[in-house]
Amino acid sequence: MNNFEQDYLEAALPDFTVILGKRLLPFSLAHWITLTRLKSPFLDDRHATYRELLEAVWICSHTYEDIIRRWGAPLANLQIFLTHLRFSWLGFRPVPCKKRIEFMRVHITRGFNRPFLDINPVEGESSGYTEINSPVAQTLLVHLMEKCNQSLSQVMNQPLPFSYWLSSTLIEKSGGAKITTIEEIIRNQNEAEEAMAKIEAQLAEAAKKGIKVRGQRGGPHGVS
Repeated sequence: MNNFEQDYLEAALPDFTVILGKRLLPFSLAHWITLTRLKSPFLDDRHATYRELLEAVWICSHTYEDIIRRWGAPLANLQIFLTHLRFSWLGFRPVPCKKRIEFMRVHITRGFNRPFLDINPVEGESSGYTEINSPVAQTLLVHLMEKCNQSLSQVMNQPLPFSYWLSSTLIEKSGGAKITTIEEIIRNQNEAEEAMAKIEAQLAEAAKKGIKVRGQRGGPHGVS
């Protein structure tokens, strides 16, 4: 089994996470959009409070349909408040809270695991890749609904890394990109830079010797 297969299996069937006694659902597009809407600190490096942890746990343990139905509803806020009271009554200490915040960050970070794509520089319909300005989440949603005939509920609730794999495979099949590894991308960039450095060195050496390089106009150091 190669690394691609292992990454794909982990994306399709991710490990589960339990925080504050709640088993979280696989991190999904719905969770990403909702946390973004709330400007959650779990999507960046900002400090997260206990209240924000409770919000993230509630969001990541519910489906897209539940979130839409209870968005801003008193019941959802009451559940978060009761959870807060329960742990306060039990003498919830700051240290375990910090650990649980880190667990949540790990859960969300894993939710953004995706295959690396080496994009074909030739854009347009022939390459299967076109630059668009829609948000990434919207682009992913429309791509899977259009090309995979998935429903809104499917795309919103399935593991986000799995959605990335589906979308990346479709792009690769169209010829718009190639699924690769970050190591291979870096290696190709280094090889390209080395090749360019050799060409520049050859041009500099030719200029010193007064040799005209094909494709260049004659100049002070060129041969007329």
